[in-house]
Amino acid sequence: MSDLLELGRAYRRWALKYPALYVIMIGRGGKRPDINPEDFTEDSPRMIAAKKAIETLFRRVADCAANGILGDYPIEEMGNSIWAGVHGWVSIEAARPVMIGQDADAAYERYMQSLVRAWAPVT
Repeated sequence: MSDLLELGRAYRRWALKYPALYVIMIGRGGKRPDINPEDFTEDSPRMIAAKKAIETLFRRVADCAANGILGDYPIEEMGNSIWAGVHGWVSIEAARPVMIGQDADAAYERYMQSLVRAWAPVT
């Protein structure tokens, strides 16, 4: 699980260190005229790059599932959910402080733990 959490920390560190690049990487929201939805086919360069980028996360999720840390759910479903959570927190924090007057690092750690617990095995 430490590798999975470190991936979330690295994502946040990069975004907070380079917020202007992060905004470019994720887009500015809304419909972008330079992106055609038809360009997102299984074998398009954009989709190949996107899949390659998320494979590292999926491998770490699969490792956690194999070790009983995460439950018996589809790897892609767990991975996409965890990414969405991390991405949401970091996107907000990159734009403005999230935890004013609190330890933002500790809050993010607790948040990442909650994302992992959401996919824990059901006992």
